[in-house]
Amino acid sequence: METPFGIEALQDRLDRHPGSFVVILSGPAGAGKTSIRQGLLARDNSLRRCVTTTTRAKRHGETNGVDYHFVSEDAFRSGLQAGCFFEWAEVYGFLYGATFEAIARAIGKRGVVLLVVDVQGASAWKRLLRKRCVSVFVLPPSVEVLEQRLGGRRSEAVSAMRRRLENAGTEVEKAVEFDYLVVNSDLDRAISEVQELIRVERRRPWRTPDLLDEFARRNVT
Repeated sequence: METPFGIEALQDRLDRHPGSFVVILSGPAGAGKTSIRQGLLARDNSLRRCVTTTTRAKRHGETNGVDYHFVSEDAFRSGLQAGCFFEWAEVYGFLYGATFEAIARAIGKRGVVLLVVDVQGASAWKRLLRKRCVSVFVLPPSVEVLEQRLGGRRSEAVSAMRRRLENAGTEVEKAVEFDYLVVNSDLDRAISEVQELIRVERRRPWRTPDLLDEFARRNVT
């Protein structure tokens, strides 16, 4: 766990970079959130990742420190006691969270930070970051497709897959609380849709104070 880096320090970092904001991708397991994030990062090198922490085991093809920081439950809970985490949740028996330090590392001038966040934790991000958080709910095109995608995860037991399917209905009910909805029926199209909404969000007036100040100064002179 990193040295505790609190909300005040994070807010100071955000204040110094008004163009920076966080985009959270959320939705039921199997919707394709991670694939969309990977596609966005491959297309736009100005986007940044915040590597979150989890107690679940690595899946095939995942790398520690790249996909997640994989830690023991004892180490995770020690970080909680030390105040390292900005947000955390228990999902399907495992702990997930983002540390203040991990978020701060990802934020740069006019930087956009991409995060895959469970539906349970999304509301915490919106509550704490407010306008600096853009939430996207990713939905599969149908329940049948969701079943097929989860069925392809050979790393998960049948009981775990059934539990995720049961929870998907409850998670979808939360979609109305998000800023945007993207249906992932075609991965390339879904990536393009998220890419476009990020482009629009970058032009919000409160994210471009330097540009507005420049015009104000020129009008005065």
